[in-house]
Amino acid sequence: MNKLNAVLIVLNLLVTVGLVCAISAYYFSPLEARLPVLAGFFFPLFAVAQFLFLGCWFFRKRKWMVLPVLGILVGWPQWSATVQLNLLDGNRPDSVKEIKIATYNSKRFLVTAYKPERQIAKFNKNAGFLKGKSFDIFCLQESFTNNKFLLKKVKQLTDLNYHYSVPYGNAILSRYPIVNTFTDPADTRLNPFIYVDIQIGKDTIRVYNVHLQSLHFGENEYDLLKNPTPQQKSETRSLLRKVLSASKKRVPQVQRVLQSIKESPYPVILCGDFNDPPTSYTYHQMTKELNDSFVEKGCGIDATFAGPIPGLRIDYIMADERFRIVNHQVLQGGVSDHYPVISEMVINQ
Repeated sequence: MNKLNAVLIVLNLLVTVGLVCAISAYYFSPLEARLPVLAGFFFPLFAVAQFLFLGCWFFRKRKWMVLPVLGILVGWPQWSATVQLNLLDGNRPDSVKEIKIATYNSKRFLVTAYKPERQIAKFNKNAGFLKGKSFDIFCLQESFTNNKFLLKKVKQLTDLNYHYSVPYGNAILSRYPIVNTFTDPADTRLNPFIYVDIQIGKDTIRVYNVHLQSLHFGENEYDLLKNPTPQQKSETRSLLRKVLSASKKRVPQVQRVLQSIKESPYPVILCGDFNDPPTSYTYHQMTKELNDSFVEKGCGIDATFAGPIPGLRIDYIMADERFRIVNHQVLQGGVSDHYPVISEMVINQ
């Protein structure tokens, strides 16, 4: 065995260990294991490296192809949640009304001015990309902050007359009557999960809007992600602490949401900003009960985070088995560090 092959084998073994660790984040609670949480964010890098090694061993020592092949097969659930090739729309029902849902962490459209004329100008500029988009249900995170003017403008823009929101953060707007509302009483954060029951003809559906624990990255952490250097030791420790802390806090939040979903007498749609990728424990728990619209009808990677971490999908629309998902897309644009996610679905008859 020459030296180059020996080096490649060692590197491939290290990548395989890293990939297995990243895959384990899908199954182990952050309350039980810390390392998988951190490795999980690097799953795409480990996975791409395995494909590179697959090509390398194909042309050099084919017997070592077993390493990347095993790594790719073991991580298949995470692959299918990260990359999709749904190239065909499939059969879309003609006689059944489709429900079009959107979810968006809007950052309040960056409207921070106090004077009404400045608010109008800021909102028209920052929310203009939504003009002409027709939704039946629109879930917003970081929405109004008790700003009645902003609520009025969003309702006018989307032509949705019914709404429910908490003082800061989550809001749900609907084209159809809202017949019941709920806010998680156990959550003392600024963004407790909410749900509304919506009457659509003879059917009632329950729509959840969640904004799970944020990482609360500051300028130092974002600078580290954009321009990592070995000298930024304190920033690196701060970033790792925030990732681990937020991951732990999301566990009980997810448990409360899932318990509520299991008790729902109506078909369920879940929208929101999970602050977690598809390789996470959070995502795995949610998809035990619900179908991810991206997995059903997405294509490519469909990143929803516009920040310095490329290809990151942390915003989701999910539905239980009583819905058939017929379309999924991510709408590029806006001034938030998130992109709107849009899905169309019908209630199974």
